[in-house]
Amino acid sequence: MARKYRSRNNIYEEKVGNRISYKVSLNGTTKRFKDKSEARKYVLEQKLNKELENESPEKYYTYYKMAELLMKNNLKERKYSTYEKKNSMLKKIILPNFVDKPIVEITRQDCFDFRDYVGSLDYSTVYKNNILVVFKEVFHFAEENYDIDNRYVNKVKKFNLTDKEKLEREQKSQNVWSPEEFECVSGLKFKTFFTLSICSWTRFGETLSLKWSDYDGKTIKVHESISKVNKRIAERGFQESTTKTKNGVRKMYLPDGVCKMLDQLKQKQMTIDGFDEDWFIFNRWDGKEYFDGSWPMARTTINTHFKNAIKASGVKEIRIHDLRHSGVTHAIISGEDIKAVSERLGHGKIDITLDTYHHAIDETKIKLMNNTADFARILPDK
Repeated sequence: MARKYRSRNNIYEEKVGNRISYKVSLNGTTKRFKDKSEARKYVLEQKLNKELENESPEKYYTYYKMAELLMKNNLKERKYSTYEKKNSMLKKIILPNFVDKPIVEITRQDCFDFRDYVGSLDYSTVYKNNILVVFKEVFHFAEENYDIDNRYVNKVKKFNLTDKEKLEREQKSQNVWSPEEFECVSGLKFKTFFTLSICSWTRFGETLSLKWSDYDGKTIKVHESISKVNKRIAERGFQESTTKTKNGVRKMYLPDGVCKMLDQLKQKQMTIDGFDEDWFIFNRWDGKEYFDGSWPMARTTINTHFKNAIKASGVKEIRIHDLRHSGVTHAIISGEDIKAVSERLGHGKIDITLDTYHHAIDETKIKLMNNTADFARILPDK
């Protein structure tokens, strides 16, 4: 009579006298083998075949195909200007290097070789790093949606800024206004726009996207951004989209002075027929039938007014985005908590705030040192 012994790998050992055989029962099929190694090989083959049957076909997509899926997804979730920039990087720089290669076959060396290629291109360091971000994003999309892992892509490090680029960035972040210089701006609507920008530290597109329903008399809720797009994409020539980062969605308390200006502007707009809480705070209404409060002000109109105010007053020229830098720099030098500053800015990481405003942080450190100088007294000789 045969004696059976079951192993951990679905292999049964049968012994009749001095003869030993190995039986495998899998998926309703039974096979016998004289050699145990053959039985093990069969079990492994069957398991592999089952895994392949259950795998999604996306696992064998090329990098090019996965990039197409990513961009279709981005077209729905990202603002169009961001979509266009990423699409341009993919088509011109990234995809020519990975046209027919399945994404699962891209090796660590392939990733490093691509980084070397990007490093050789005649672009700024910031643009090169943006290319690497888009390159990696395709892999992260594949992992998140299709469980396709490529750990090598995370080994690709970003490029460091050149000394010249560091100096230029520092000069930009230091190009700020004092409260006295800010007095050059006039006109209720424009003054309110620029004051809100410098006090709430909102980005240009975020300020444009604000509606009266986002303001409650004390706080403002930032949750969208407005970007200019081609009219073939959006009939009105602008697009409402998400903020630059997830942390960009935030609710902020406003100074009393800003609230008074907003209240005054709202009272003025409420006298207009058809006024609605869903109107943009800074809208294009001009008393004619074509434009109403559902149209945000044109960026060119705001830029022109800003430049004219600078020219008329003679103060140093800055960009509208530098109003954000002005408000932040003043807050940091005044001793505000850097974590709270970062959250109000809507930065994804506090490191971004530390890197961008290190000049103001250095001033704060010097101020702190001077405040403790009184404790440094010369001890009397014994």
